[in-house]
Amino acid sequence: MGGHPIKYFLLSASLLVFLSACGESGVSNGEEQPVEVLESAGVEEPEYGDIFVIETEDSDITVYAYVETGTEWTVDEDGDALNVHFEEPGAGEELMLHSIDVDVNLDAYTLNFYINGESVDAENI
Repeated sequence: MGGHPIKYFLLSASLLVFLSACGESGVSNGEEQPVEVLESAGVEEPEYGDIFVIETEDSDITVYAYVETGTEWTVDEDGDALNVHFEEPGAGEELMLHSIDVDVNLDAYTLNFYINGESVDAENI
């Protein structure tokens, strides 16, 4: 990544997180769009490893993770916590903004985030 221009895109993949769907994985694939979606939430430019949880007035929740292109995600349930794991391919790929739609009651669940097995704090917006 050093010396290479970093392109910002929105890679959207929908993940409806229900108890029955916990543990299912998938490759974050979908439509690529410019990262301006975060500007409306006050984020000027994300940095590698940034995770944002954005809840709209309609209680729609979207998680954005700025990680390598081709990153796979999984979700598992641990009591009252949902653990969201992002596993990068590790090939030094360009960075991509991955978008995951979350359909849970945040009053009942805690969301925990991990990138390559390391715990990462998220910024609630």
